[in-house]
Amino acid sequence: MAKILVVDDDPAQRARLKHTLEAAGYAVATAPDAIQGLVAITRDPPDLILSDILMPRMDGFTFIREVKSRPDFRVIPFLFVTSTLVSDDDRQFAQMLGAEAILARSDDANAALGIVESCLKRHTRSPRRHADEWSDWQLPAPAHPLVAEPVQPAPSPRLEEQVIEALPAKSLEPAEPEPPPVEEQREFLQQYGEQKTVQLEAKIVELEQANLTLEQRAQELAAVAAERDQLVQQVQAHALELEARVAERTETIQNLAEISRLINATLNPEPLLDEIVERGAALIHAAECTLFLYNPDADTYHGAASSAMARDMIRQLYFSAGTATAAQKIVEQRAAAAICNLDRNAHAVWSLLPRRAVPVGLEGDVALIVPLTIHEQVHGLLVCADRSTERIFSAEEIEVITQLADQSALALENARLLYESSRRLEELRLAEELRAATLTQVAVERDQLIRRATAHSRDLEQRIHERRRHLSALANISKTINATLSPEAVLDQIVQSACALVHMDTCNLFLFNPETNTFHGASSSTMPRDSIRKLYFSANNGSPLQAIVQDHAAVALTEDGRERSVHNFPMLEETFHAKAALITPIVARNQVLGIILSIAENPQRVFKPEEIELLTIFADQAASALENARLFYEATRALDELSAAQQQLAEAEKLAAAVELAGAAAHELSQPLTVILTQMRRMKPSIASPDIQKELVLIETQTQRMVEIVDQLRRITRYETKPYVGSTQILDLPRSARSASPPPT
Repeated sequence: MAKILVVDDDPAQRARLKHTLEAAGYAVATAPDAIQGLVAITRDPPDLILSDILMPRMDGFTFIREVKSRPDFRVIPFLFVTSTLVSDDDRQFAQMLGAEAILARSDDANAALGIVESCLKRHTRSPRRHADEWSDWQLPAPAHPLVAEPVQPAPSPRLEEQVIEALPAKSLEPAEPEPPPVEEQREFLQQYGEQKTVQLEAKIVELEQANLTLEQRAQELAAVAAERDQLVQQVQAHALELEARVAERTETIQNLAEISRLINATLNPEPLLDEIVERGAALIHAAECTLFLYNPDADTYHGAASSAMARDMIRQLYFSAGTATAAQKIVEQRAAAAICNLDRNAHAVWSLLPRRAVPVGLEGDVALIVPLTIHEQVHGLLVCADRSTERIFSAEEIEVITQLADQSALALENARLLYESSRRLEELRLAEELRAATLTQVAVERDQLIRRATAHSRDLEQRIHERRRHLSALANISKTINATLSPEAVLDQIVQSACALVHMDTCNLFLFNPETNTFHGASSSTMPRDSIRKLYFSANNGSPLQAIVQDHAAVALTEDGRERSVHNFPMLEETFHAKAALITPIVARNQVLGIILSIAENPQRVFKPEEIELLTIFADQAASALENARLFYEATRALDELSAAQQQLAEAEKLAAAVELAGAAAHELSQPLTVILTQMRRMKPSIASPDIQKELVLIETQTQRMVEIVDQLRRITRYETKPYVGSTQILDLPRSARSASPPPT
């Protein structure tokens, strides 16, 4: 690692050079002047010397002459660093003294490091040749110092001794006479000396002018110092005033900070407004400070807080915004306004109020009115009044009251926001509760709906099962009706099915005799046939049976009913021990043929619409069976009568009468069969069971065949009774009926 010695009297430049060289990887030693540099070279010769030119005690040119005069140090490369002597003549003179180059301080650091590195490499490659070149050459001693003597302080004896001790003994001996320099070198040195002499003389003249300038500046500075002392006194006085103002402003800021803390600490605006008016009156030294709040609904200002009145008293004070001209202008401009030097007797401060509204104790001659502005809208007025006619509100006082008004507005806005937040939170809470309640209710309703749906499904399944049983029973009854024309078996089957399907204690069927207006027992689910046939009762006027005969509607009897009570029928209680009963009429051709009496011993028995409908269907089937039996009986009787008449009658007139009788019988038989067929077709779409559908189709087919039999009978009476003149045709009616009847199934 190469060692470099840096010699510079400027500590900053010396440190900068050291830092730059060390960063480049060199070992750097420093010396504050040339003498210390000679000492450092003697103790530890470096690989390169980097020196300033203009230095005290010994300049750089003398320093390089001392170095190059020693054979041991002559081979050390030498570089100058300067910011002034950078001309071509200076560079040529430095090279003549043995320097490698002159580096300007303004040069780039990388370029300077490149020169240092190339210089070290060059001297490392040929140190012997370089030493031989300098072995026989010495510079002549200068005739006069290169640096003016007056500007160089005399070296201290101690430092001189150190340098002398550090130098070799050879340097203390008188120098041997040097060989005369070459003529060319001598001429150059002479020219360079003359040039430097001219420069130094010009520098001396410049220094003398600078001294005169400094003396003038010293006098000016003395005047400036006197003026400065006067300004210092003024500044000190102003500083005292500022300290007082700062103390006052500090107090104001502390009060404002305290109010801000209170605003942040509490959300109740009332104590904040009281505190604001109290501190406002104290800060600007006003007689009273009052705050009014604006009510936009009534267009009035209402007292809210006052430093001179109690809260209940100030709240009784209000005035209309329309009658307050001064207040109206303040509101329109949204800026503070001062009312000063007005007539005391006219209550100038409160002239914005009606005379009758001026409160006792709130009188003043000057006032400061500041609006409370929130979101570009005036929500109130802060009024500070004083009784001094000479009182003038300063800008600082107006600023303080304006800040207090802003804090009042902030407190009011916080209260409003708190109210809005509380209201919204309450609304959110209520909405959340409502949502939770709604969700709960929805969940409950959903569970209820699920339970209802489940129950409805079970009930529907049960009802479908019951309906299937009903349809099966109806189909069986229809089969019985189609299979036999005897009503007894059909009626017994009907009461048994009705009792089982409607879950009654007993079902009884009574037939109506219109001649005696009585109902006679015909069939029962619990009593023998001969026993039930002994029972009968009358359909008196005013009784439920009379209503059934007239209205053809089912009637339910209960134990506690008034007009429709089981107690109105002693037979029900005595014979059947009935507590509840349902009477279903059997109607055919708009006439009551009988009733189905369903008995329940449970007094709480309630008859459902489905049960009433089912019993009505059973009653219709009973009516069909009875009507079929009646029609069959009438048809049989008519056939018998027609047979007898056929044997007895020989004339055509008797034959025509018999034919008319047969046609009437066919007509009478066609109507009930049509009713039965229509009823079956109405029941068919409501049946979902395929088996029952098949049964209904069979019933419909059989009934249709009966209708066809009747139609054939009617056609027979039309086709075979063709009257013609002069002859009489005898009709064999039984034979025709047998030929038209369907084959047995």
